[in-house]
Amino acid sequence: MLGYVQHFPNNYIYKCLDDGVKDIICYVKEHEDPTTKWKIALPESMLEETVQWFHQVMGHPGHSHLRNTMNQRYHHHLLRQTIDKHRCEHCLRHKFLGKGYGLLPDRDLRIAPWEEVVIDLIGPWKVKVHGKMVEFNALTCIDTASNLVKSIRIDSKTSSHVRDKFVQSWLSRYPRLIRCVHDRGGEFIGQEFQWLLNMFSVKDVQSTAKNPQANSICE
Repeated sequence: MLGYVQHFPNNYIYKCLDDGVKDIICYVKEHEDPTTKWKIALPESMLEETVQWFHQVMGHPGHSHLRNTMNQRYHHHLLRQTIDKHRCEHCLRHKFLGKGYGLLPDRDLRIAPWEEVVIDLIGPWKVKVHGKMVEFNALTCIDTASNLVKSIRIDSKTSSHVRDKFVQSWLSRYPRLIRCVHDRGGEFIGQEFQWLLNMFSVKDVQSTAKNPQANSICE
């Protein structure tokens, strides 16, 4: 790095980050304020270790996120190349190519309320009530036209119990449905819940285990 200071004195300067700390070499673009627009100049011997450290501390981000973060305060002409070549064993094993779960498909807009409801189970959640920890599960129901949301506490995940709660909290209060969207949980594909949908002539719409985005509103 000393060679860069000698050959490019306008770009590579010494800075003291704190009292008593030895000066470090920093990079500054031409015609920019060296008091604010400086970056730490990394030696090539530290590139791999620095990239690996930031990758772990940031929670194994993608190359773009890692590159944008490091470029804010670090400089080396091989920094981007080092980041793009970095391979993490855990990321290669557990991350999949393509769109992630956060990129959900566009929802089908509905004008008339009460025609379609999407349901799912949430929990178990733990809350403290009067100093005691209470664990509970809930059935969520969302009308896709009005975005009305109801959460109904359930005592068990059996198909018959979920069916009764759905009748009490939704079917008995709102107009009859046309479609009911849910995942392939046993409480929804069970005989008792399916019997309820058939009795009310509600179309059963199931999302597959490999495509949870089909029930994008609840997911």
